[in-house]
Amino acid sequence: MIPLVATAASTREVAIDPTLLAVLSIFGGVALTAGAALLGAWIQSRREHDKWIREQRLAAFIASRVYVTNARSLIQKFRKTQAEAAAGDKAASARMADIHKESTALLASFAEASAPLTIVGPDDVNDAVRAVSKAITDNDQVAVDVADKLVVERMRTALRIANTHPGRESGGEHTWIQSPPSRRR
Repeated sequence: MIPLVATAASTREVAIDPTLLAVLSIFGGVALTAGAALLGAWIQSRREHDKWIREQRLAAFIASRVYVTNARSLIQKFRKTQAEAAAGDKAASARMADIHKESTALLASFAEASAPLTIVGPDDVNDAVRAVSKAITDNDQVAVDVADKLVVERMRTALRIANTHPGRESGGEHTWIQSPPSRRR
């Protein structure tokens, strides 16, 4: 057994040079301030990036909505003109040629409208827009209506906008999107 005896060396306090203490305090404060500044800059950068993504998505969503609206309008015009041609309207065939030109131009604009959406849009919105495009191509008005509602709902979710449509999820009240959609990298 070793007896525990306090010696003078074990009770002596270690003294730090006052100059060294001042220098360590200064550099510690600088390091802490720099760390806080870097953290703040990183947080601000993430916020700015998220804001930029939302702005780019909004522009892409608007372009795709314009395309879908124009396509639906063209389908209605086609159906009306087709009915007029079947009823014996001679000028309807000339209007059908114009509609054909419009539809060719509209199909060409689809790539331009969908490219930004493909890059910045979430996959679920891209899938819904493709479903609308397919329904339009198939000339299925019911499928167009269903897919179009889904597109708008998914776009609103991606932009974190309140759902204000009556009859959805909350019996017509405002439903706020609580969690952001998954991020695409």
